[in-house]
Amino acid sequence: MNNLAIEYDRDFCHWIEQNVMLLRASKLSEIDVENVAEELESMSKSQHNELVRRLAVLLWQYQVEKRSRSWELTIIEQRQEILELLENSPSLKHTLTEKIVKAHKKSLIN
Repeated sequence: MNNLAIEYDRDFCHWIEQNVMLLRASKLSEIDVENVAEELESMSKSQHNELVRRLAVLLWQYQVEKRSRSWELTIIEQRQEILELLENSPSLKHTLTEKIVKAHKKSLIN
């Protein structure tokens, strides 16, 4: 276990800064590869989960009997956030149908 792997548990922010510095300096052999891979994977999952959450809120908001002005504003906000999420991560579009189905199931529970 290298020093960066130990730093990962002690000071996450410092660990990130050190790995960024190593990447930019092309010192790839010194990078904490396993933890970097885990963090990147976690970031991807987070984006997918955020899309499902926002779609679920959006779908739940379309229940006509629940509509009010504040709900309409929530619909607008969710649409804007979903568009921004898809603009920042276009690859999410490839799983959009799957995410909508998942979000629909989630919205029925709420």
